[in-house]
Amino acid sequence: MCIFSTLWSFSYWITIVIILIYVIHLVATWNYDYFSKRNIPYSRPVPFLGSMTPQLFGRKSNADVVWELYKKYKGHRLSGFFQFHKPITFINDSELIKMIMVKDFDHFVDHETLIPSEVDPLFGGNLFFLKDKDVHTMDMKDFFTRFASDVIATAAFGIKVNSMKDPTNEFYKAGKQLANFEGLKNLILLGYLFCSKLMTMLRIPFLARGASDFFRNVVKTNIRTREKEGIIRPDMIHLLMQARKVEPTKDTEQDENTGNMSIGKAGKLDLTDEDIVAQAVVFFLAGFETTSTLLCYTAHLLAVNEDAQVRLQSEIDDMLRETEENITYEAIQAMKYLDMVISGLHRDPELFPEPDRFDPERFSEENKSSIKPFTYMPFGIGQRSCIGNRFALMEAKVALVYLLSKFSLRVVDKTTVEITFSANNSLAPTPKGGFWLGIQLRYRKE
Repeated sequence: MCIFSTLWSFSYWITIVIILIYVIHLVATWNYDYFSKRNIPYSRPVPFLGSMTPQLFGRKSNADVVWELYKKYKGHRLSGFFQFHKPITFINDSELIKMIMVKDFDHFVDHETLIPSEVDPLFGGNLFFLKDKDVHTMDMKDFFTRFASDVIATAAFGIKVNSMKDPTNEFYKAGKQLANFEGLKNLILLGYLFCSKLMTMLRIPFLARGASDFFRNVVKTNIRTREKEGIIRPDMIHLLMQARKVEPTKDTEQDENTGNMSIGKAGKLDLTDEDIVAQAVVFFLAGFETTSTLLCYTAHLLAVNEDAQVRLQSEIDDMLRETEENITYEAIQAMKYLDMVISGLHRDPELFPEPDRFDPERFSEENKSSIKPFTYMPFGIGQRSCIGNRFALMEAKVALVYLLSKFSLRVVDKTTVEITFSANNSLAPTPKGGFWLGIQLRYRKE
């Protein structure tokens, strides 16, 4: 009985030791089949230590290990290495490097975190170790409409507004109401298209009365204040106020039927305060929705096409270095690639091959000549073309320069990569799901 008890105790401990050795082996070699399961050649690991033994025991430097690994697996696009139990993939192919670093960067945005920022904020929180969580998701439509509203407020109405810091300011709210062409406005527009005489007889206004009254009051108060105090400000209201003081030229008299203003008996432009209000409002409508939409689509395409964004940021960085951070009209105008990026694209494949592909090179100096005349007209052509086209383009370019000099645009979960237009009948086409992008602070080399 004693012998059987001793044998049972011995076999029990042998079993425990075998199980323990097996568990240790599993722990020591855990994840070491990572590369073999993926048919990727790799440096054979040592239990627990992985492929780190040459560095850990001081036999080789990191540079030597990496160089030997490169030579050993040269010809393979990928090779593997174990940092203890963590698999590290080496990229040996330049096309793969370009794909990871540029084209598909939104899937490879983070550096490895060595020390968490919550443990050591000075080390772990620096720019090199910023994580994808530092990409802030933004509604770009809201962002750019606020920007466009502020630009028009100062350029046309002569007032200073900051819709970023004061998101509920009256000017922005009235502007949104004015530019909203959905719901009842859409029905009114259909009414004028279907039966304009009846709608005119009923005197049904198209623009929201509250917003119209707001802008009318802003402009007229502005005019009275300037006339009373002799204020001169370089904006559109000042130009229109000056226009009604100036004698018309011979050309104006000969072409008086082509404009909206008439020639009065005194020989001056018969330009009333209400006329000035109307011009300011149409300037707002023309520049609010259109410019913000242009910026939204441009930002979206740059986020989706990372290589184009990187090239544009490089041009911006070069310009800022040359001008010592002094952004001027001449500097913006000289930016060739920015002009190529901002250029619109029509959608007929017979006139523009692959029209839905984002290709700024279509508008390079070498390729512009291949565009058939009178097929590319983003602002119209002829005497009724948009008079604000230069202003709109400069506004959009300045916005992109300031934005991309400090931030990068990223595709995020809420981004609709393949755009399909929403049937909301707004003034400008908007995609289903909106314009959601990630904004990430970038490091710009000096």
